[in-house]
Amino acid sequence: FIIVHLELGRNWSPVPEKLQGHELVTTGLYGWARHPMYAVFLWAAIGTFLATLNWLVAWCVSGFVVLTLWRIPKEERHMVELFGRQYAEYRD
Repeated sequence: FIIVHLELGRNWSPVPEKLQGHELVTTGLYGWARHPMYAVFLWAAIGTFLATLNWLVAWCVSGFVVLTLWRIPKEERHMVELFGRQYAEYRD
């Protein structure tokens, strides 16, 4: 999570938006995955469930997982709007 923030630097925002001097980050963790922060969230949710084997925990984190999976396609569309062909090439 911290590494992802460090790699994004001033390009990070809690919501998808165009920032001043916004650049597409494609190196580091972003060279391996388009959404490494979401991957961290999803793996942490799965790991929390496996570590606790508690169905209440699973139920609680499932909402977070659904929210994350819902947000990814919206963010993908926003990134195409922001960076156009550059993001499309990175995505493919």
